[in-house]
Amino acid sequence: MITDAAGRPVAGTAVTFAVASGGGSVSPTTPVPSDASGVAATTSWTLGPAVGPNTITATAPGLAGSPVTFTATGEGVVTNTTVQVGNGTQLVFVPKTVTISVGGTVTWVWNSGGTQHNVTTSSESPSIPGTPSTTSPSPFTFGPVRFDAPGTYRYYCSVHATPTATQGMVGTVTVQ
Repeated sequence: MITDAAGRPVAGTAVTFAVASGGGSVSPTTPVPSDASGVAATTSWTLGPAVGPNTITATAPGLAGSPVTFTATGEGVVTNTTVQVGNGTQLVFVPKTVTISVGGTVTWVWNSGGTQHNVTTSSESPSIPGTPSTTSPSPFTFGPVRFDAPGTYRYYCSVHATPTATQGMVGTVTVQ
């Protein structure tokens, strides 16, 4: 917040936001005026791709305390992961949703005794490469499946759900 010597908010002060470390982007890159409360804000801040600290600065030339630094921590995206199929006596995928990076892999591991399952691409979803056409009981492993294109890949077990199901034995792989 920008204030005068008496601590009152100052409107109209130009503040410029800029990425200082970690990569990523900030918008807008042109100066933003402080509002009636003395606050200037960036519209968006996208962190860089690396795990670790990312910083941006807010600079108002000629003002004491300028620049101000803001820090956020990038946690990274998983490259390879495993999904349990069936999870004992439950008819679920665990975890139900995974996020991986482009080029990452997912391996589905059956964990349900003699119960039959499969991994089938859901309606209106990009195809999951190599999905098995038959059902299998435990022990069975499908994958690792490599995802080379970003997108949201939805899947289901055709024994325990339908191609358009959103509940039950359904899952999602988000590739970023």
